[in-house]
Formats: sequence, structure tokens, C-alpha cells
Amino acid sequence: MLHPQYMERRIHNEPYHDSDQAWYRVACAETHPNILYMQRDIPSNSWPEYVKLTRCTDPGVVSQYDYWIHQGCTIVKPFEHLEYTFIVSLYAITLTHLYVETEKEGEYYQIPKEAYDGFERITLNDNVGIMTMNGQTYLVFDELLLFISTDPDTLQQYGIRRVRTIV
Repeated sequence: MLHPQYMERRIHNEPYHDSDQAWYRVACAETHPNILYMQRDIPSNSWPEYVKLTRCTDPGVVSQYDYWIHQGCTIVKPFEHLEYTFIVSLYAITLTHLYVETEKEGEYYQIPKEAYDGFERITLNDNVGIMTMNGQTYLVFDELLLFISTDPDTLQQYGIRRVRTIV
């Protein structure tokens, strides 16, 4: 489980806090169990050691929640500014560059492999793509825990260009 601030810390290369994430183990013998018993895998002062999730099967309660959600119930999102979208969009890898699709069709970020240590190990199976959070777009290299802002100054710093052809 991840707290919404986890991703914000990752983007800004800040250290994680104990409250940012928890790893739980669950044994799930059924396809759609009514109860999940989860046990925390790593120590934490913020997350409970055991969590029991129970599926709501009472038709009256399910109906009431459905009514609230679909009849204009106000949903409060305290972390709305931390919501994001991520699209895996690594398009091509050449001897010298990585190519990631931009938000414009037929356009790519041409990323020199020498721009960052580890780019030479990127494969088409890696989680590389575009993330948008709070109006800002980032190039994401998940396995490297690297987020590069797509503002012009940052792209220039890394030698990244927007191109229409792959060479």
C-alpha cells in the first residue's frame, strides 16, 4: 500500500518516510474471497501489523453506497493534487538513443543513452513512459527511480530533444 505522497517524494528525489508505504502478504485461495487477512511484511511504526478486509455482501448496504455514489454524493479528495496518470510509452531503442512517445502523435523524446547512468541497460520491457501529475509532465524511468521534468530547461540539461524521426 502506498500513501499518495510516496510518488511526490519519488519525483523530487526526497527520502521516503515510514508512513509512505507498507508491504503486506495475503494468502488468497478463492478467486473472490469475502475476507482477506493481510500481514505486514516490513517493520513500520505507521501501518498496522495486521489488516482484515471484508467484502460487503449485504444487498441493502451495497444499494445504499451505490445510491450515494450515483446521486451526487460529494467525494472529498484530500490528495487530488497528487493524482497522476502514467503511460508506458518507450517506443524504440537504438545504439545511441531511447525514444519515448510524447503526447503528440508521431513525435518522440529522443533521449541520449549517455545522459544518465543506467540508460544503456533500459530494455523495451522496462516501465519507461510519460507521467502527468498536477499539470506537470515527466519522463519516467521506473527501474532507475528517475523522473525528468519535460520543461525545456530540464530537457536541454539532459540533451533530450523532441523529434519526428527515429535514427
